[in-house]
Formats: sequence, C-alpha cells, structure tokens
Amino acid sequence: MIPAPAAPLGDRKWPELFRALRHRNFRLFICGQLVSLVGTWMQNVAQSWLMYRITRSEWLLGATWFCLQIPVFLLAPLGGLAADRYSRHRIVILTQTAAMLQAFALAALTLSGAVQAWHVLALATLLGVINAFDMPGRQALLIHLAGKEDLLNAISLNSAIFNAARVLGPAAAGLLVARLGEGICFALNGFSFLAVIASLLAMRVSLPRLRPPESPWRHLVEGFRYVHHSPPVRTLLLLIGVASLAGVPLIVLMPFFADGIFHRGSQGLGLLMGAMGAGAVAGTLWLARHGQTSALPGVVLLSSSMLGLSFLLFAVSPSYYLGLALMPVVGFAVMRQNASANTLIQTLIPDEYRGRTMALYAMMVVGMGPFGSLAAGALAQQIGVRATVFVSGLLCLAGAAWFQMQRRVFKALVGVLLALLVATPRAVAGAASLEPAAVREIMRELEQITGLKQRAAVDTERIPRDRVKAFLEQRVREELKPEEIRAEEVALKKFGFLPRDFDLRKTMLDLLSEQAAAFYDFRRKRLFMIEETAGELQHSVLVHELAHALADQNFGLRRFVERARHSDDASLARLAVMEGQATWLMSEYLVRRTGQSLRDSPVLLRMMSRAAELSAGQYPVFEAAPLYLKETLMFPYTRGMLFQHAVLEKLGAEGFRAVFQHPPESTQQILHPERYLAGERPRTPPLPSARLPRYYRVLVEGTIGEFDHAVLLRQYVGGAQAESLAGCWRGGRYRVLEHRKTGRTLLAYSSEWQSAACAEQWFEAYSLIVRSKSSKFETIRASPDLLAGHSDEGYFLLRREGSRVSSLEGLESLPDESLAGGYKGAACGR
Repeated sequence: MIPAPAAPLGDRKWPELFRALRHRNFRLFICGQLVSLVGTWMQNVAQSWLMYRITRSEWLLGATWFCLQIPVFLLAPLGGLAADRYSRHRIVILTQTAAMLQAFALAALTLSGAVQAWHVLALATLLGVINAFDMPGRQALLIHLAGKEDLLNAISLNSAIFNAARVLGPAAAGLLVARLGEGICFALNGFSFLAVIASLLAMRVSLPRLRPPESPWRHLVEGFRYVHHSPPVRTLLLLIGVASLAGVPLIVLMPFFADGIFHRGSQGLGLLMGAMGAGAVAGTLWLARHGQTSALPGVVLLSSSMLGLSFLLFAVSPSYYLGLALMPVVGFAVMRQNASANTLIQTLIPDEYRGRTMALYAMMVVGMGPFGSLAAGALAQQIGVRATVFVSGLLCLAGAAWFQMQRRVFKALVGVLLALLVATPRAVAGAASLEPAAVREIMRELEQITGLKQRAAVDTERIPRDRVKAFLEQRVREELKPEEIRAEEVALKKFGFLPRDFDLRKTMLDLLSEQAAAFYDFRRKRLFMIEETAGELQHSVLVHELAHALADQNFGLRRFVERARHSDDASLARLAVMEGQATWLMSEYLVRRTGQSLRDSPVLLRMMSRAAELSAGQYPVFEAAPLYLKETLMFPYTRGMLFQHAVLEKLGAEGFRAVFQHPPESTQQILHPERYLAGERPRTPPLPSARLPRYYRVLVEGTIGEFDHAVLLRQYVGGAQAESLAGCWRGGRYRVLEHRKTGRTLLAYSSEWQSAACAEQWFEAYSLIVRSKSSKFETIRASPDLLAGHSDEGYFLLRREGSRVSSLEGLESLPDESLAGGYKGAACGR
C-alpha cells in the first residue's frame, strides 16, 4: 500500500508529559511500581538503620550494601541472557514474587527479635541474586509496554515513579523505625509486592520465548562482543559505572552524616534521602517533558558534572540544612544522567541484544555499588566520612572530563544521524553545495564504491523554502490522480490503518513540506535542493540524492517503479531497494571519512540504520501521524539499508546491480534477505466471494504483505507478536468494492500463512483487530475457525481454512449459507 497512516484513536489524548500512559500495559506497570517501590525504599532505609543499630560498624554497613549489589555485578549477564531467551514478562513476575518472600523472611526475623548481622547479610545477598535477574528483564520489558516511539517518556516516567517512592519511602521509614522498629517496614514492603504482581498478571502481553539456536555460552559472549564493538554504548556504560562507583559512598555513609555529623537521627536520615528523591522526581519529569533523544549526550555530560560538584559541596557542608538543600540537586543529576543514558542505549541497540545489554547497564548502575560500598567503609575509617565523599566528587568530575573527551564518538553519531535524517522522511531542512566540482567528486567516489558508471551530468536546481509546498502540490497532482488517493485512503481505513476522519492527501503534503530537504526527480532527471541549508550537512544530502541519480542512469528508476504498480507490497519493496541503497551509500561515504567501512563493522551498520530513531519529537507533523504512516515512511530507509548490506555481504559489489536487475517481490524479502537470496516468492491466495446486490464496482485492489501485517499486530495486539507471527506470512491480497449509488464499501481480504498453526494465531489476532477497529460490535457466531457478526460498517465474516485466513467486511447482510459452508458467489473474488 502507499504510505498511509494509522494508530490507536486515543493516541493524542494524553498530555505530552504523560504520553506513555496511553499504553494500557504501561499504566498497569506504573501503578504497581508506585506501591511496590515505596515499600522497597522503606526496606532500604530500615535495613541500613538496622545494621547500624545492631553493629555501629562502618565496615558492616558497607558490607550490607556489598552483599546486596555484588550478585548483580556477577550474575546480571545471566539475567540478561535469560531475558533474551525466555519470556521477559514471566521472568519479572517470578523475580517480584521471590523478592516478596525475601522481605517477609527479613520481617519475621526482625519482629521476633532473633535477627543478627549475618541474617541481614545473607538476606541482602539473596535479594541481590533476585535483582540480577529482575533488572535486565524489567528494563528489556519496558519497550514492549510503551513502544519505541514513547520509550524516552516511559523511561523518564518510570524513573519519576522510582524517585517519588524514594521521597515517600524513606520519610515513612524514618517515622516507622523511630516508633515501631525496622520489622514493620520489612513487612509492609512484602505486602507492597502484591500490587506489582497483580499489575503484571493483569497485562495483556504476547512475548515469544526467544530461544536462539546457539548455546547459552555463545549467546552470552555474543552480547559482550556486541557492546565491545559499539563505541557509544560502551562509553555510556563506562561513564555510568564510574558515576555509580563514586555515588555509592554518599548513600552508604548517609547514616553517619545524619546521626554522627548533623545529629538528626533516623528522622534526619529519612529527610535527607527523601530530599534526594524529590530532586530525582523533578529531574525525570523535566526529561519526560523536554527531553529530545538527539540532545541526550549533552544532558549526560552536564548531569555528571553537576553530580560531582554537589558531592564536593555536601562533603564540606557545615550545617544540616545546607546538606538537605544539596540532596535534591544530587537526585536531579543522578536520575537525569541515568535516564538519559538508559534511553540512548535502548535506542541504539537492536531488540535481540536488549536483555544482555541492559544486564551490563544493571552491572554498571547497581553492580559497581559493592566496590563503592566496601571502599566507602574502608576509606571512611582511614580518612573520615567527609573526605570520602569529597574524593567521590572528584571521581565524578574525572568521569565527566573523560566523557567530554570521548564525545567525538557522539558528535560523529549525531552527524551521521542528521545526515540520515536529511535523506529520510523525517529530514531536517538541508541543502548542499551544487558546485560542479563537488558533484563530480561525489559521483567519482560513488562509482568507485558501486562499480556503476555515470552516463550524463546531473541537472540541479535550488528551490526557495517558501515555494516548497506549492512545488510539492504540483508534483502530487502530476503523479497521483485524486481518485487514486481516495481509493487508497478508503482501503487503509477499511483495514483500520487510518481513523475514519483522516485526510490522507493533506497529511502527505504537510509531511513533505515539513521534511523536504532535497530530492531527485527521476521523471525530470533533475536534482532539487531546498535553500537555507546547514553547511555541515552539504555532502551528506548530496551523496544520497546523487546515489539516486547514479541508479537512475544505470537502471531507469521510473520504469523500475512502474513495473510494480500492480502490487502495493512489491512497490514498497522496490522503494526500499532505491532508498536503502542510497542510504547505505551515504552512510558508507560518511564512515569512510573516519577510515572505516560499514562492511567491516556490523555494529556500526546497525547503529547507522537505526540512527533516525534518535530524532523523536523534533518533527511535529511526523510525530502526530498515525503508526502506519510513520512505519511506512521509515521502512525503505532503515530496513532497506540492512537489506542492501545483506545482499552485498553475499554477492559483493555485484549486489548493487542485483537488487535492481532482480528486484524483491515483497516486503518479506526486504525484512528477511535470506528469502530474497533463496528466491522464495510470495503466494497469491484466492479472495473470498459473496453474492452482492447490483451496482458494486471494484474501487481498488492489491497485495498486503508481511510489513502491513506486522504493523496491524503492533497497532492492535502487541509488538512482540508482530515480529514473530508476521514472519509466518506467505501471501496476502485485498479488494475493496464500492456501491455506485450509496458509496457503501466492502473489503474482501485473504492471507496465506506458513502453517495451519500460524493461521490459527492470525485468525485469533485478526478477530481482535476486527473488534478493536469498530465502535459497535456484535458477535452472531463464533468458533475456532469462524467469526461472524455485525459492526458499525455492516456485517462481517472471518474464516480460517487450513493455512489460509480470509474475511468479508461491510456486507449488507450475512448469508446463511456462508455460515454453514464456504463463501458463495463470485462478486468479490474473481
């Protein structure tokens, strides 16, 4: 289908600050987390006070934190491995249940008066083991609860909830410990886990068991190798590790500041911890509202510097009130740094490495704590509590200085990002030098990379920014007839990709006007550049468009596109060939300036193919667009680039020619290049038929591929199933008929699947989709292989037969024979 949109109808009803809450599963997760985390922070404070009260030992206080955190450092990679091989949802349910039992055990020992120091250390170690599996699973699950488009907002809101609990939990613990003792805090924490367990059980998630074919050990090593060869991810993890190592002493030694230095007791401790939580809440809410992913490296640097300075000032603070005033700054800096780094990492990594990478993140955030705890206890005995925190501040500042020196990695990444964006629909305004010498230099290098030959000079023309919309309107009128746009709009609305009041033509023009930077018109054989361009993007813009010109001169892009007009899915696949090759060549051109090549670094390839995702929130029209439109616009660039690379890996430089001379026939071949290389072709299932009244005509017909089915699943069912089930697609067709007099429309649709089991899963999923896209829904008959009923658009009939699923939607009546046997008649399915 042509680029056209759809998203849940309520997508924009949430304020920008809370937009991730539009996802039901994320709302459940947040509600459960708020209750449970209050209990967790109560236990953290009460446990520190308990060990301090029964031992009065700095070393044992540090050892308690060591026992709590060292298992995360040692075992988190196994937790990440589990998260990449099994259901993340089930893992989190199991770990939360185990943590609840640990809290009840600690409560029983403390309330009975039998608790000893070794009990606290042993149970802290047990909780650390639980956390080693909980943290990677929970972090990797988050993207499935809120989606990629709301990931930064979700991480920020999750951190805000974490720190709101940090305000409430320690304050409550201070009061309860002073009046009722530590055991009550442990018991209340145990009961608080019931909230998060209930919320997890109430979620509707479908996450496949991600068991890869290789051995667990090889899978684990592969994850470490991925991070090692990913400089930005590696740099972020190391910085977070340094900050965590330096930050732990202040937390561990806080009881000594509260009681021994400021003489405020357990209530003073609770207020200090609560003040830090308040600052953390402010920091994460600020990030949720104002944060843009492309600006996050700078946020990380600023937060690291702020953290170090705050530690230095706290260490020399002469009064309790000054220390209390500094704690919100500490919390603000810590959470902005961690949330920003978390978002950057999760944006850069592919999902298959998410669990293992987030395990390394957990090792840095929590796993470095044990070493900081022991160092804090030992160092405090030697040089004093204040001097220890001062040294921590210096270490934070040293980490920030090192990160600043490493920021060239991020500057290069952002440069590549902007260049990619100029070439993609989410482009920033950009222009390039059109001097003949610059054009010739780029074309010579493209010839060298591809082996293709330039056959003529490329005509170029500049367009003023204020003429862009009028110019694009003219191009749309030339290329698409109004009736063609209307037909596609109707088809997309019938499938549920578009809200019913959506104006496709207007949105297309608004998107092009917002995003246009440069484009090559293969009908006029001319390269158009928009004026007012950023100088640093000049070569990047020009490379992408000249790559199109080179392909046009060798293969004829107009003919290449028109030969697939009969098939929506094949058209999108060919667009992915064109844009994927141009994006790969542009990226290779940029990377060669650093002495590297995409063909030498799979990690660099992945990062650059996904770089455009870092621009979320910068383009309002794009961000407001429904899901299908956004996915369709990005697909040719991101997945097309990976497809081109896979073909080059197999065929060498001949792959530049092969993708045009033997083009893919479906988006499935783009998503799975091995199927393209094996010559697997999509099937053409017959459409269902039904007797219809007179006056119906075919409005539009075409194919619906794996990409379309994946978006439907992602939009209405869930992201994980979208990837696994959509891959079982083997063919799909549709036809929309329209009543000449009344304008009533009917959708006939059929799809072929890899097996009867896959078809059964799709039948269940599509049944949910039919229900979800209708405001009124009535079931007349339902069985494992048939669903018939009435919706606000008329009667519908959905059927599964073997490995085939088909539907008729918008019928004026529901024939009795269709419920008993097959579809009768021939009006829909010639």
